[in-house]
Amino acid sequence: MDKGHPGLNVPDLVSNTLGVEIVSSKLKDLLEKESGARAEYVPLRILNHKRRVAAKGCFIANVLEAQDCVDWIARSPNLQSFGPVILVRSTSCTWTRRASTPI
Repeated sequence: MDKGHPGLNVPDLVSNTLGVEIVSSKLKDLLEKESGARAEYVPLRILNHKRRVAAKGCFIANVLEAQDCVDWIARSPNLQSFGPVILVRSTSCTWTRRASTPI
């Protein structure tokens, strides 16, 4: 790499398709200090396409308790402003292939 193009940088919060929160050590320290939520942090290394370490000091953030984002008592007279409210108890996904679908 030359000085003008230092390569890829791994962000503090890594997006992924698994829904797993991957955070840097800087973000982990901030969350531990400021959030107040109970969470466990599992260390991991991120590898690049050549199976070389792209980032050390990353963690999977597993939040152990959820915190409400809305003060329901203060908002109760104005719940209509949210629109329809639903409660999702569980989710599931079933994959099926239709016979007419080309590969």
